[in-house]
Order: sequence, then structure tokens, then C-alpha cells
Amino acid sequence: CFERDLIPRLADATIKKAPRFTDRQFELAIPEVVCAFAKLQIQHRPLLKTIATLCQKKGVLTNMNDWGLCALTWSYAEVFQGAEFSEFRKSLREEVVR
Repeated sequence: CFERDLIPRLADATIKKAPRFTDRQFELAIPEVVCAFAKLQIQHRPLLKTIATLCQKKGVLTNMNDWGLCALTWSYAEVFQGAEFSEFRKSLREEVVR
């Protein structure tokens, strides 16, 4: 029941609200949400695609705090390994090295 009801609602709310977040809100909230999904081994593809797209469009990776960048990097590398995220994983790795 938990996963069936709450998780999709949380993901949908995040998808709807994330594009309107300030850079600071995005930097703080999004890595936590993505990391929580990763720790629970929940792959909500629409959410993951939205986050990857917004990170690249908004350019927030260059200003993201270390924890947020590491959380996203771990989540997309270790848990969300789909080929569709390969470019985003590359962007994350490049930013971590910087």
C-alpha cells in the first residue's frame, strides 16, 4: 500500500513543482528526493528523466553543494543505471571532478 499510493504521488508532486523551484530549493530538495528513491530501490522513470533534464537545463550542477552532487552521482550510477541516463551520469562525473 505504501509504495503503491505514496510513492507515485510524491514523484508526481516533485515533477510538477521542481520546474518552479529556485536554484537553492532545487539544490537542496532534489538530491534528497532522488537519493531516497535510490535507497528504496524505486525507479520512477518520469521523475528521473525530469530531474536529469532540469539539472542540465537549469545548469544547477555547477553550483550544487558537494553532498547534493554526490547523492545524485551515486543514485544515477549505482541504482538508476538505464542507458537513457548515460549523458546525465557523464555530466555528473565531470562536475564531481571539477
